[in-house]
Amino acid sequence: KTAYEIIAGDWSSDVCSSDLFPSHDISFIEVTGTHEMEVTPNEIYIAIHIKEQTVDKEKLTIEVQEMQLKQALKQINIPISSLFLTNTMASYQRVNWKNKDVVTEKKYMLKVTDAVTTGKVFQELDKLHIREAYIDHVDHSDIADLRKDCRVKAIKAAKEKANYLLSNSIVTGK
Repeated sequence: KTAYEIIAGDWSSDVCSSDLFPSHDISFIEVTGTHEMEVTPNEIYIAIHIKEQTVDKEKLTIEVQEMQLKQALKQINIPISSLFLTNTMASYQRVNWKNKDVVTEKKYMLKVTDAVTTGKVFQELDKLHIREAYIDHVDHSDIADLRKDCRVKAIKAAKEKANYLLSNSIVTGK
């Protein structure tokens, strides 16, 4: 929300003085203008966590899962360059009742551009038995420009509101 303040009345002859704020004896009107804009994100970030696991009594290593993930992304026309490694770790933990083993884990961030592609990614991850995946955050590539446009429209709305309230008796500032 952006506020636009319009000051109407007689300015003193000493406008360029160090006191730039009008005194209380000058009449003024204060209005606020708002503008809301609904934006569809064009950057969707999906967090993917893969770790060594056992599928059908067979150990599935990180390297195999990485290769399968990259092949699945190629099949749905997502460039590998949009997949970023964010974290790797290994821990010594119990894998069944009697044995302990080192289990490695990698975390990735995948950037996609629309909801349809996001759905395809989650379908492929389900086929690969990768259960730890979620939408981390969404963004828009032109968010700064969209915010500027929204502020400008809010200022224009406030000026229109002030002009309406003054009803042609006093001309507002430019």
